[in-house]
Amino acid sequence: MNYKFYYFCTIFLFVFFSCAPTIRTVSPRKNSPVSLRFSGISLDTVRVLLSEELNSFSYRVETPVDLFADGKLIAHIKKGNLIDLKKTSSGLSCRIQKTSFSAVSFKLLLTDNGFLAFNKKNYRGLFEFISSESSILLVNHVTMNDYLRGVLPYELPAKNDKSCFQALKAFAITARTFAITRIERKNQFFDILPDTRDQVYGGTERETAMDSLAIAETDGMVLYYDNAPAKVMYHGSCGGYTEFSKNIFTDDLPYLISVSDGETPNCSISPSFSWQEIYSGSDISKFFFNTKFFMEEKVISDIEILSRFPSGRISKLRISFKSGEEIDLDQKEIRQVFRNKSNNGILRSLMFNIQKDFENDVLSKLIITGKGSGHGVGLCQWGALGLSKNGMDYKDILEHYFPSTSIQVRND
Repeated sequence: MNYKFYYFCTIFLFVFFSCAPTIRTVSPRKNSPVSLRFSGISLDTVRVLLSEELNSFSYRVETPVDLFADGKLIAHIKKGNLIDLKKTSSGLSCRIQKTSFSAVSFKLLLTDNGFLAFNKKNYRGLFEFISSESSILLVNHVTMNDYLRGVLPYELPAKNDKSCFQALKAFAITARTFAITRIERKNQFFDILPDTRDQVYGGTERETAMDSLAIAETDGMVLYYDNAPAKVMYHGSCGGYTEFSKNIFTDDLPYLISVSDGETPNCSISPSFSWQEIYSGSDISKFFFNTKFFMEEKVISDIEILSRFPSGRISKLRISFKSGEEIDLDQKEIRQVFRNKSNNGILRSLMFNIQKDFENDVLSKLIITGKGSGHGVGLCQWGALGLSKNGMDYKDILEHYFPSTSIQVRND
């Protein structure tokens, strides 16, 4: 089908004209559904949840768009219009000036070149507003490669340094594999979150030519293990050794094992490879109170490391209180209790040593000196950059961090 011809004929026959319309409605009875394929989105599509509101959602149109209700073109909307959406018993109501529509979901598709805007960021693809059981969701439908163009500069910012190109290619495959595993969960409304709960995705704002080239040269490439996409993971800096997935998460996977990152760690090029946190006893007591271990702050008498994994990461830490109580923290709890004082985030990593000062049998100061950042499982991002700078090919980088996996090309 010649879609452009069909599209413009539909507009010519069914649009109600006025001198300077801000909304032009299209007859919903005579208009046929328009598929994502005909809307410029390939079947290889990622659905990214950009925002979620409880009962209402207002969206300001910053560039002309077509409005689709449950897949049917119903209106053309000019720049500057405000779209007000509210939950109803059957889905959503959509009001634009004095015109209202009802549907389960509404999609916005650009009528010309450009991007869709939300929260001061621009996005490729189309936007969908959809009613879930509890809220109104804004979902960005975008091709896989365009999605990756919005991931790479946030997760692995190489700043067009050509020596990092092989790392970018390795990471493009890793990030694509991660997204594929999320898509294959077949969630009803969206596939993936736009932040560190999944992968950081920021739309078009930081796209670079080198990122786009790395994505194009690895188009469709996915890491596989045992005839299925691998459950890949990655982190900032391993500190010298990556970690077994079973030690940090629940999965015991043969390709997520502890590997040495070199006698001089490849990730030592990271500006935050080595770090230090200094706490008073009161600081730590507040951490316990804020993480709801106790209903009141308690005086700490000692902290000791009980065990480590072979990688050097701490697996268990004991906190003793002046009251005589003791708490043992495992690897999942340690980084949640001890905070990064610069931003109140979780502790950078579990690979650290401690130095203690006491006053009147009470802990007065704790110095934590550590290496690396993140959970340590899978691909070490700074390590990949280091290997790339040393001339390693992207395939060898992936084999280093994900041994026993293979690269396969998906054409769907």
